[in-house]
Amino acid sequence: MVFAGTHYKDICKENAKNLKMFLIRWLQIIRIDRKYKAGSNLFSHSRYAH
Repeated sequence: MVFAGTHYKDICKENAKNLKMFLIRWLQIIRIDRKYKAGSNLFSHSRYAH
């Protein structure tokens, strides 16, 4: 896959933005998941702590 330099930079910028949003969402889901697991299942919670 060959792109013009500026076009490639734009794609990288978009991918970085999307990745950042994805990671933020993913971290929020994990945080919520951990809250529920900490309340009900401390053993599995300690396993995820590593």
